[in-house]
Amino acid sequence: MSVAKRTTQSEAQGPSLLSLPQDILLRCLEPLSQEERFKSVSLVCKRLHAPCLATQLLRSLNVVIDLGDSNERIARAYALVAFLAAHARHVRTLQLRIIPAEHAGDARSQVEAAVAGCLAACGAASALEQLFVSEETPPGRGAIFLPALTRLQKLQFGGLDTALHLAPSISRLQRLEEASLSGSPIRLPSTLPASITRLCLSDGVSKHLPRQLSQLTGLQCLEMEAFYSAASMDALLPRLPSLCSLVLAGMLVLPTCLSSLTRLDALSAGPLGQESGALLLRALPRLAGLTCLALANPSWSTVPPAIAQLPRLQRLWLSVGAPPAGAPAMPQGPWLSSIRWLGLPWRHLEGGPEVLARAPRLEYLVSLDVPGCREERAALARWEAFFAFLARHPPLRCFGIESEPLNAHSTCSMRLLDAIIRLARCRPALRLRRKADTGVGCMWDEVSSAADIPEDPGF
Repeated sequence: MSVAKRTTQSEAQGPSLLSLPQDILLRCLEPLSQEERFKSVSLVCKRLHAPCLATQLLRSLNVVIDLGDSNERIARAYALVAFLAAHARHVRTLQLRIIPAEHAGDARSQVEAAVAGCLAACGAASALEQLFVSEETPPGRGAIFLPALTRLQKLQFGGLDTALHLAPSISRLQRLEEASLSGSPIRLPSTLPASITRLCLSDGVSKHLPRQLSQLTGLQCLEMEAFYSAASMDALLPRLPSLCSLVLAGMLVLPTCLSSLTRLDALSAGPLGQESGALLLRALPRLAGLTCLALANPSWSTVPPAIAQLPRLQRLWLSVGAPPAGAPAMPQGPWLSSIRWLGLPWRHLEGGPEVLARAPRLEYLVSLDVPGCREERAALARWEAFFAFLARHPPLRCFGIESEPLNAHSTCSMRLLDAIIRLARCRPALRLRRKADTGVGCMWDEVSSAADIPEDPGF
């Protein structure tokens, strides 16, 4: 075939992907996921391999190694070390989830070495700004390389089944703003980066809140999932002048100084026992600045009146026990004028439309379990009144249901399904969500962290 004929055929076929300029080709690759670029596109030909490793496409890496036998996982982990040794200077965000096979001690030690190698490569490049290492990933000696990440702004590191010891040189991370640390126990150095504004501690062993926290005068948000004593918390929390958000997850006791933390605008706690619940209710009148409140207390059978008296409350997630009989009355109070997000179990929502109709800013309403309609006449009437309220309350933008994750035994009430279909037809602009309560990313987290109602449908 002559050159002229081949040229004519090429022109007739039009330009191909391979003939695009580099900048246009990169824009075509950007919407693809990391897995699609590395496992598919980069293997097509050399012309496509190079753009998949372009600087702007390597700024964020999310690596999950949880499949295959031990040898395969180890090989992939060490391949990642080699990759980062060559390209870490371009990486700004790294997420690592490398899980060794169960009951494989040697494999675990090799995975720990690979994690350390990854962090050493990132430390040598000193370009990383965000590092997230999952709790399932054994950190090993990786912590010794953290001080080299001098540009780090966000850090998640450590595992609940291993001790975490941070070196004194960690204080060099003067750009670090957010840190989430896990360990049994967590051992902090004598000096912490003064730049930290958000700190999460998950410690399955320690009984005392680290005294070093008193150095963090700019700390705004503190999350604790531990067994710290009330005395150790009482000694430190009032000494944090910037603290405005406090999360107490799975704590056996609450700090008795809670009522003195009057700067708080967000508080999450639970599950609470009877004594902790009583302490919290005594503190609430002093915490009038709260705008966000997430509580779990199975011993409460109603929405406590003290919550209804909070004048600035905008978001409330409240998991309480079943009422003794019927639908408990929704409390009235100053909260109705400010509440925007509300999550309650169905038995506490079904009797609330008449009161909630006086909430002029209520835009997001969530049932924290799957609504069920009992066959008594009064229950059916409340059911119909509730869905009529959803259909007509003007400020409402979204209705959600938080349920258990679906499985082979999951069932759906036909009455609920019919009601949802009718609601979608008569008010198509109302968004509907179903959120599985998996403990991660549930409405509890959304209430305290989401800037607006999440766009995803949830399921």
